[in-house]
Amino acid sequence: MPRLMSFVAAEGVAIDQLTSRVTAFNMIDHFMLPSLPARVVRVAALSQYELIEAAESFGERVRLITPDGEVAAISESTVELPSRAPAQLPNGHRSVHVLWAPVLKVAGDYRLLLEQKTVGSDWTAIASLRITALVQQHPILNAQSPSVPRPTAPASVAPASDGATSGPKVDKTP
Repeated sequence: MPRLMSFVAAEGVAIDQLTSRVTAFNMIDHFMLPSLPARVVRVAALSQYELIEAAESFGERVRLITPDGEVAAISESTVELPSRAPAQLPNGHRSVHVLWAPVLKVAGDYRLLLEQKTVGSDWTAIASLRITALVQQHPILNAQSPSVPRPTAPASVAPASDGATSGPKVDKTP
């Protein structure tokens, strides 16, 4: 089996078209949720393997496991690793799994589990990340804004009463 170099969870992943380099955006180690159940937009799981001299093929899957042991989301694919010649590129392989809109039903420690399977074998866990779900308002994004009083209309402007645009009050009596 290939050697796993890294396994990360993020909100998103971008692959540069010119260099093939990968950027993970907003690494995830916890979710701050306003209430439960909650739907997370996405969880991207990025794994990177070091290539060896022989080509390899295996199944790879990523599962988001709830604190209760249930599967909240799953992604599965087949990985075809090329052989690597010494002093040649590529020297590694990246896999990206995106778990779309998983529902988190309870607070607690979730597990993002990376598993591999070869022909004739069972799934084997090779990496695991803990992601804690908290029911808590975000301290910055959801903080209450100070109240701002509504501006009062100047005395020369009548309030709109029938949906018409308000403007200066004009006396039309002859």
